[in-house]
Amino acid sequence: MSLASRSLVLQKPNLGGLLDQPVLLPLALALLPGGAVLALLLLAWTAWKGRVADALLGTVLLTLANPVLFSADPTGIGRWGIVLSAFFLLSTWNIRNVGVSLAIAGFGAYLLWGAAFVSSIPTLSLFKGGIFVAAIWVLFNSARINWDGFSARMDRFIPLYVLLTLPILAFPAIGLARNALGFQGLTNQPQVLGILLAMFGVWLFARLWGEQITVRPWVAWATLLVLALLIIESQARTALGGLAAGVALIWLFQLFARRGLGLKSVVLAAAVVLASGLIWTQTTVIQDVVYKQRFGGQREDLTQGLDSRLNIAAISVENFQDSPIVGIGFGVPSVSEEAGLTNEPIFGLPIAANVEKGVWVTAALEELGILGFSLLCLMFAALAAYSVVQRKPLALALLLTLLITSLGENTLFSIGAMGLVQWLLFFSALHSQNQIVKPSISS
Repeated sequence: MSLASRSLVLQKPNLGGLLDQPVLLPLALALLPGGAVLALLLLAWTAWKGRVADALLGTVLLTLANPVLFSADPTGIGRWGIVLSAFFLLSTWNIRNVGVSLAIAGFGAYLLWGAAFVSSIPTLSLFKGGIFVAAIWVLFNSARINWDGFSARMDRFIPLYVLLTLPILAFPAIGLARNALGFQGLTNQPQVLGILLAMFGVWLFARLWGEQITVRPWVAWATLLVLALLIIESQARTALGGLAAGVALIWLFQLFARRGLGLKSVVLAAAVVLASGLIWTQTTVIQDVVYKQRFGGQREDLTQGLDSRLNIAAISVENFQDSPIVGIGFGVPSVSEEAGLTNEPIFGLPIAANVEKGVWVTAALEELGILGFSLLCLMFAALAAYSVVQRKPLALALLLTLLITSLGENTLFSIGAMGLVQWLLFFSALHSQNQIVKPSISS
């Protein structure tokens, strides 16, 4: 049996309809009082049955939909049990690519050294750093995930998730409960919804453009349209930038790979021009997004939004200047007095903290110093180069979207939350056998 035929066989759900979309039922249960425990049990069962990537995705979306799971009680800690168990199930010494694996291992070694000798909260740095490196390592190297099957399920899940999000528009007390500055959907804040939908949008666009989508094209196009409108409603400006950059990268890759515009490229360019003209006439909509005033919040222009990020970054810069070589420790808050630490229940050791640093570049420099930041950039460069060598433009576009969106809301390292979804999508695009650009007969 050929590899392509084997992939098609693996994509067929063989555990019943529930496991074809195993995230939806737990997500629905999480919205109900007392449903979080049952939802976690269903996700644990999903992981045990072999759909580990689905369980990881569901755990994050479950956490974002139900704030109870952010707490340090047994229910909240139960989600970490699923995440850690999933990484254990995927653990491997297999080396998919020596260069990329060395880059990941080198960065991990630096985090371990920093936790032992630099960090003021060593258990926090060890836990957060260990989780991050473990996630990157197993998702890159493990051969125990059927990425083709997961990719196909993602094609079908994204429209359903967007559909499930729409009713929240009718309940402002839920959808605008956090800061009244944008629609937050089934997440804990508008910026997170924007980032999530931006990643979903790049995914759908690339899969649709490359004719690898496993849902009907009109469903994908309709989902993209609604998804873009929801990002505007969230008023997550960096999410819009990340979506635009990811889509543009896919379009440019197609343009150069096929050595010509082609009908689809011309149609897309015409649609962009038409949409831009329509948007330009909607000055109220533009002002809503630029000034974040649609939902009755105070008028905030781009300069104010930039100032708020710069104020946060300024503290990081000060800490970086105090320790420019090795940083202050991975995951350590800029102001330890305002940390809001979460302690594990057995020994009371801090393993999590409320960290708001906004821009990932200044945050990484502050925590890692020049040495660690260089190793982090080397790891990103290795992953990007591997994406290019493997001819996986979707992976490259998702990595670009991840880095851009983390300039406004730093989710890059949040393996317990939004960051894990972003990395799951990236590695699925990197490892799935489907190519966006189909090889010619001569090749």
